[in-house]
Amino acid sequence: QAEAERLFLQNNLLLIAEHYNVDKAEAEIVQARLLENPVLSLEQNIYNRLNKKYFDVGAQGEAIVSIEQVINLAGLNKEVVSWRFEDVVRPLAGELRQRFISVFFLQKSLGVYDREVASLEHLLTVMAGQQARGNISLMERTRLEAFLLNLRSERMQLQNDLADGLGELC
Repeated sequence: QAEAERLFLQNNLLLIAEHYNVDKAEAEIVQARLLENPVLSLEQNIYNRLNKKYFDVGAQGEAIVSIEQVINLAGLNKEVVSWRFEDVVRPLAGELRQRFISVFFLQKSLGVYDREVASLEHLLTVMAGQQARGNISLMERTRLEAFLLNLRSERMQLQNDLADGLGELC
């Protein structure tokens, strides 16, 4: 009887097929957990006609690097990550350059505002003496004080913009 059961289990094609289906299902579970290998691509011109060099890898040469990663979501292949040097790094470098320029000019503008505020404060000090003598009207001095207040407000806004710009760079 034991010999008959052994032969039955060994020679029954349906049982053998079902055994391999279990192994196949386990393999599919393991494979589903694995990510596909990323694809790294590099493109480069062989000849740079601008400076007449072959395989120019310097700043004048043109090269494109891209990395792609396919990730399975709910059993469907979706290309989730696709990164190209031309599409990501160069615009970021341009944006960084633009922020540096913006911060530089904000600092220069702040210096101009500082000089203007100091000059206007000195003018108002001199005008106070002239008003005491009766040479300048109160309305003229009040107009310049309002202008100074507006100039200080603009300077404060410029200082806030500069702080924001420096914060973005850090």
